[in-house]
Amino acid sequence: MKVLVAVTGCVAAYKAVSLIRGLKKNEYEVDVMATSAALEFITEASLALATIAVNYKGEQDIYWEYNSKYPNHIYATEGIDAFIVAPATASTLGKMAQGIADNLVTSSYLAVPQTAKVIMCPAMNERMLKSYAVSSNMITLNARPGHEFISPVEGQLACGYKGNGKLSSTRDIISKINNILKKEK
Repeated sequence: MKVLVAVTGCVAAYKAVSLIRGLKKNEYEVDVMATSAALEFITEASLALATIAVNYKGEQDIYWEYNSKYPNHIYATEGIDAFIVAPATASTLGKMAQGIADNLVTSSYLAVPQTAKVIMCPAMNERMLKSYAVSSNMITLNARPGHEFISPVEGQLACGYKGNGKLSSTRDIISKINNILKKEK
């Protein structure tokens, strides 16, 4: 199965490396992209090391794929079984809910084939997560066919607060992805 992991900009972006490796161990074909905000938390080198033998499509890259007649956001989503946003920030969820395509991740989201699953793994402060705006955007996204959330968990948040909003563990995310995609272990 082919998955596209979209890394967005929050402290939890560092977990993308273990998620990518875990998906590969579960025999997924993995492509990766990152927003410029994500690349402020995790380096291209870290993603490249995790994605050996897979494609890394950083937002800083040329927008048009050299050997493709399609723009990167179209080419990147070609033939995928799932578009996984981990971590999914409040900003990215809002843009996805409203159809705003102002970066590689949100443009790619709009190009995801209707046969593919969209799996979002939110990570943010609990107060942000419970805000009317984020709650409304999550309801909108959850109502769309093929869209699933892997809920954040309770724990110590990067901002110093303790509460709900911490990105789920890599093991839990992969287990839930396997269940959503009905993939045997």
